[in-house]
Amino acid sequence: MSEKYKDALHAAQDELARLEARRVVLLQLIETLKTLSQSNTYELEPPPGYEPEGLTQEIRMIMGLTTAHLSATQIRDSLIQRGFKTSNPKNFLISVHTVLGRIEDELDVITRDGKPAYKGKRMPVSGIYKAVADALALAAINEAEAHIRAAKSLPPDLDTPKKK
Repeated sequence: MSEKYKDALHAAQDELARLEARRVVLLQLIETLKTLSQSNTYELEPPPGYEPEGLTQEIRMIMGLTTAHLSATQIRDSLIQRGFKTSNPKNFLISVHTVLGRIEDELDVITRDGKPAYKGKRMPVSGIYKAVADALALAAINEAEAHIRAAKSLPPDLDTPKKK
C-alpha cells in the first residue's frame, strides 16, 4: 500500500471518528429533547429565591418552557406556583386573559374542551435546557475523545495485511 493511500486512509478514519463523536452527541441531545418534550407538565418550579419580574414576562417564560398547550386557568395556577401573590384568583385570571390577548401573535392557540389553550410558538433554549444539552455534549465529547485516544494508541497499520 502506498504512503499516499495510507495517509488518505488515516485522514478518512480520523474524519469518521470526528463525525461519529458528533453523531453520538446529536443522538443524545435528540433523546433528551424527546424526553423533555413528552412531559405535559405546566407546573414549572422556579429555583429557590426566585422573584417574578412581571406578569407578561412570566407568562412568556411559561409559554416558552411548556411543551403542552395550557388553558388560562393552568397558566394562572403556574404563575401562583412561581411566586405571584394574588388576593383573588378570579381577578388574577382576568389579568392573565388580558396579557394572553396582547401576546396572542407570539402563541400557538388551539381549542380544547371548547376553550382556548396556549403554547409558545418557539421554544427558547432556556437555562435548564441549555445546561442539560451542554452537559450531555461535554460527556459525549469526552467519551469520543477517549475512544479516539485509544484508537490512536493502536498500531496504525492494523487494517493492512501482514507481509510474509
